[in-house]
Formats: sequence, C-alpha cells, structure tokens
Amino acid sequence: MNLSSRYDNENDLAVLSPPSVTGKSENSTFTVEVVTDIRKFDSLAAEWDELAKQSDVHIFQLYFWLRTWWKHFGPKAKLHIVLIRQDETLIGIAPLYIENYSFLSLSNFRYLRLIGSTIPHKGIRISFYKYGISDYLDFIVHPDKEEVVTDILIDHLQGPDC
Repeated sequence: MNLSSRYDNENDLAVLSPPSVTGKSENSTFTVEVVTDIRKFDSLAAEWDELAKQSDVHIFQLYFWLRTWWKHFGPKAKLHIVLIRQDETLIGIAPLYIENYSFLSLSNFRYLRLIGSTIPHKGIRISFYKYGISDYLDFIVHPDKEEVVTDILIDHLQGPDC
C-alpha cells in the first residue's frame, strides 16, 4: 500500500491517506501518533483495554502489565508508543521505546524495543546484556485491520523518527 502522509511535528502526528482500506471502496483517514510522554501513556488505559478485548492478546500485552513494567524499568529510556487510528478509532498499538547506548565513547547506538522486552542483569555493567521477563510481546492490532496497520507501521518505522 502506498501511503501519502503529512506530519504535524508539534504533536508527533502523521495523517495518512491510503486509496482504500482492506478492499473497501470508501476512503478513510488514518493517523499515526507517537506517544513520548508518560502522562499521555497514562491516559491510554481505556482505549488500550478496549482494543485488547477485540484482539488476540496475552497478559503481557495488556496496559496494566506494560505500564507497570515501564514504571520500574523504563525511566532511563524514551517512550515511542505508536498509535494508529482509522478516523477516530484506535486500530493498532506498537508499544515501543528507544534506548541509547554508547560503546567505549566511540559509537552511539539507538535500539527500538518492545516495552516489557528486556531488563538489565543486576551486577553486570555491560549495557547490552539484558534478559526478558515478559513472554508473547507483540503489537496490538484490530483483527480486521492487520494488513493496513502493518503497512502503516512499516512506513513509520522506516521514517526519520525511528
């Protein structure tokens, strides 16, 4: 799907206009919002849970699990939760965060990870040595919108903000 977009840099919002949605002849407006603020993350509980009820998710993808993980393990990283809406309805969530690493002060690396995916191993100072405590992490997508959400996420992840 070839998506045209325009970004509203002030709100980290992109408005996408595909030619059609999953074979329907009607046009829809898709928006991509990147959540980087903890207050906005906190405001997502009801919408997140509603989408989770409609999707095939595990406990490790639910709002309360990921928000609790972030509270304890995430503050040193930067939130990068991608919300995809069709018109005003939330149809996809990519619960991500960005970590920055420096290797011997020579190279800087950015890692895009799923919230809940890894935590530092206690006692080991090598920052890339981590282990996971959450199984079955994935994007949360409305079951009827998997193709369009995948296309939009790929477009976003290949963009300049990632």
